[in-house]
Amino acid sequence: MSLLSNTCSILFHNVPLNIAKHNGFTLFGSKKKGSSSLVDDEDTAVSHDVLDRLQSDCKTKLKSIEDGLKFELSKISVHRAAPSLIDHENIERESGDSQLRHIASIVTRGNFELIVNPYKKADLTDIFTSLSTSLAGYKVKLLESYVSVTIPELGSDMRKKSQENVKRLLNSGLDQIRLTRQNSMKTLKNLESGLSQDMLFSQKKQIEGQIKSSTSNVEKMCNDKLSSL
Repeated sequence: MSLLSNTCSILFHNVPLNIAKHNGFTLFGSKKKGSSSLVDDEDTAVSHDVLDRLQSDCKTKLKSIEDGLKFELSKISVHRAAPSLIDHENIERESGDSQLRHIASIVTRGNFELIVNPYKKADLTDIFTSLSTSLAGYKVKLLESYVSVTIPELGSDMRKKSQENVKRLLNSGLDQIRLTRQNSMKTLKNLESGLSQDMLFSQKKQIEGQIKSSTSNVEKMCNDKLSSL
């Protein structure tokens, strides 16, 4: 083969890789058996930006879950009223049951009192009735436009309620992490045809690493909170 032929052959095989590198893409193909070609007709390309965004989105979502959990845990104490102690309580209504947080605002007044303001006045009596039944040990009062809930200052009932709330937040956090993993893996699945097996494995490993780390952080935060109660 002439020098010119060798030169043309080298340029021909290097051009796709150079173009891909210049444009921020990675080409993944399989060699045909017995061929020295670097790429074949079925090559596909996935932008590095797409892969970086996949990992970044996963990381951002997990951090948001952890930050939200940390904020909610900070409001739980056996010595102080917090909306999270009662906002998940089920309220029985003729129009349909609903969690308290969806039909009323809850604010603290002092260290031990919660003020429940219904968004609709028609729900006031139902809120009072449901909370009076479900909140053992709490003082629940029906006033003209709101419901007053006074938490026990100390005692096993209050501690048990706080512990249950922490466990509820833990389960919610773990559910959100599982959903984040599911969505990330689904996105990666859609890119699978443009990735080599090695790259696919690497991307999955990175996602699993983030999920494992976030799960550990969430469990530690909740266990530390339980230990402090």
